[in-house]
Amino acid sequence: MATETAKFTVRALDANVVALECSNEYTRSKPSFMVTDPVETHAEAESSGAGQWTLRTETLFVEAQESPPRLRIYRTTEKGDDLVCELNDLSPEGASVDIDRGFALYGLGGRSAEKVVRGRGVEPLKSIQLDRRGDVYRIHHRETGQGNNNMPWVLASQGFGLFFDSSFPMTIDLRDRFAVEGKNIRTFYFINGPTTAEALGRFVKLTGLPPMHPAWALGYEQSSRTWMNPGELDFVTTYFREKHIPCDGFVLLSTYGGDGGVGNGRGIHEGYLDLYQGWNVKGTYGTYNPNLLPNGGADIQKLRDQGFHPIVHGYWPADYSDPEATEKVWQDQKYLAEDGFEGWWLDGTESVRVHQNSYISTEHLPEGEKLEMEEFQDEYDNVWAVLRAKAFYEKQRRDFPQRRVYILNRAVFPGAQKYAAGVNQGDYWVSWELMKIQTIWLLNMQMSGIMFPETDIAGHWASEELDQEIFIRWAFMGTFGPLMRSHGHAWRCRLPWGFGPENEARFVPLIRLRSAMFPYNYTLLSQANQQGIPMMRAMAMEFPDDLQAREVWDQFMWGPNMLVAPVYQKGATERQVYLPEGSWVHYWTLESFSGPGTVTVDAPLGRDPLFLKAGSIVPMRQWSDTIPTEADDRLVLLASPAKQEGSFTLYDDDRQTYGYEEGESSQQTFRISAIGDSGSFDLDIGAVEGDHDGVKKAREYRIEIPRSLATVGNASVSGQEVPIESLPDRYVLELDSREGPVRIEFR
Repeated sequence: MATETAKFTVRALDANVVALECSNEYTRSKPSFMVTDPVETHAEAESSGAGQWTLRTETLFVEAQESPPRLRIYRTTEKGDDLVCELNDLSPEGASVDIDRGFALYGLGGRSAEKVVRGRGVEPLKSIQLDRRGDVYRIHHRETGQGNNNMPWVLASQGFGLFFDSSFPMTIDLRDRFAVEGKNIRTFYFINGPTTAEALGRFVKLTGLPPMHPAWALGYEQSSRTWMNPGELDFVTTYFREKHIPCDGFVLLSTYGGDGGVGNGRGIHEGYLDLYQGWNVKGTYGTYNPNLLPNGGADIQKLRDQGFHPIVHGYWPADYSDPEATEKVWQDQKYLAEDGFEGWWLDGTESVRVHQNSYISTEHLPEGEKLEMEEFQDEYDNVWAVLRAKAFYEKQRRDFPQRRVYILNRAVFPGAQKYAAGVNQGDYWVSWELMKIQTIWLLNMQMSGIMFPETDIAGHWASEELDQEIFIRWAFMGTFGPLMRSHGHAWRCRLPWGFGPENEARFVPLIRLRSAMFPYNYTLLSQANQQGIPMMRAMAMEFPDDLQAREVWDQFMWGPNMLVAPVYQKGATERQVYLPEGSWVHYWTLESFSGPGTVTVDAPLGRDPLFLKAGSIVPMRQWSDTIPTEADDRLVLLASPAKQEGSFTLYDDDRQTYGYEEGESSQQTFRISAIGDSGSFDLDIGAVEGDHDGVKKAREYRIEIPRSLATVGNASVSGQEVPIESLPDRYVLELDSREGPVRIEFR
């Protein structure tokens, strides 16, 4: 067993994770809400006399002292042990932290405003930056409000993270010091990388790797709010299909009003029909609304027959600390899953305390004052939404064991990701400033372990800034987020055709691009599932040794091979983009650029800067109305040769069930060699390895190579020359259906 002082226990969970476990009456009587799986001891601290202990792993050396309580953590290097972190004044109430303040700090969840009143950011952030240094963070969802999901996790660009395991309110001060003040902190974790990506991955594994979302969740999701009648619902769904606008997730909100009326004057959309019909009878989640769904479950099945995946919205307040109460909620709502709803939007719940609104069902609230007790709220406020997601996730898996869970929360905390919970941005006024803030919110959410956050395309509340320009700029950013979702209070203008034909002509190609990127995107989702690495990555995470990349917040990497640079300025027709070292290909023009350095490129509306990293392969497909449940018969390989070789391993499974947990999945590796002195290079298409429903061992391939990166005279497969088409901006090679391995030689 680990050695325990009068105040704390020090042990290593593996070679890179050190846990300092505090001991008080609360921590001894209650398990962690966030670290729920047993963690074995990798190495134990050994006494060195006089109230001091040491611990050594393959990568770390630790010194612990009883009085005054202190923990020093060193990285083991070839030159000796290098001190990287010191925790002083340790207790379950907090600590002071000494680290090199010259390195940027990330994580801490997501924050959208300094002050939130009734769901609206009424006091803007003091500064817009990815780096968390220079500010103080209150970790209490009840105080900070929706969209401000601060979390007790700090990720240093130096390549390690610190996690403070407590659900109680906490303050982390990163101004002129690094101080943690809270209550009942059961464990202080030091998590080594040595890169930021590796440290984040270990944190996610500690708090729970996310399951695979259903494949359809990577398609386009159309949300709604209130409907006039069933005819309007039929019109919208029919328009999607007749115009071949890809759409998978389709959200039906609960009934907020139901009495009729007009919009209540929010910005330019005063007069929009409002307060009409949602899926349920107002005030209860037990009955379908006959004014919208007169046939009940049959109407939900109709949506599924059209290829949509219905998502149901609600608040579902209950006592989620009580297993019996939780079971009662599920039994009362299970009919929705039985009738064909495939996703849950679990709204609200920044606090144990329930919204006092007539449209929210309170039929599952406990009697008495349990949820009004201050101590109970302090313990559960931050994790209440996690416990609700846990209830829906675990019970759906129990009762529908082969149907993947989709959950969208409005509040999260570490550990929410293991219950398939994504997070919604909250309800904020549309503005160009908010679009900037939401980029940082998305990146830091993912650097806090929440792998499936989303930003409502163009924000929530309509304002004078809501027009087709900001809508399309935001849609481009949303195309490269874990969840591409259009939602807002004035929701009809958030339809692809909401601002008219010109807007539709710009938005639909982005939705189709999202559909076409599915093979690449699904592989990124699997990396989150297996390694805890986010799909949307801060530049600092992919390029940890690039000092300039650490400061960049207004562009990001989509996986390892695509650089995304949204436009955040009204009226802009170009923007500057920082390119790290290497060659980069402009996706829209296939022009090549060299980094490191900043370039200025055109940015017409709907075609914000997007780059492919040279030395990479991006697998794509032909877009379709919905994401298919079987592998594609044909892949498009965007192959970008460079002076260094590159590879990409494509992941797939049955896209619907949890068979992948039993090994039912496939992988296929594509490799591109370095360009030789003569300009020649090879492309290897590996065999599809593994098996699952819908797998395709043989398929056709279209290979596209930018002319700006290489000159190709001919190509051969297995020694036989094959035709290659030379277009103004690319070379194209078509291969008929075949199994790998296949080597293509370009000369």
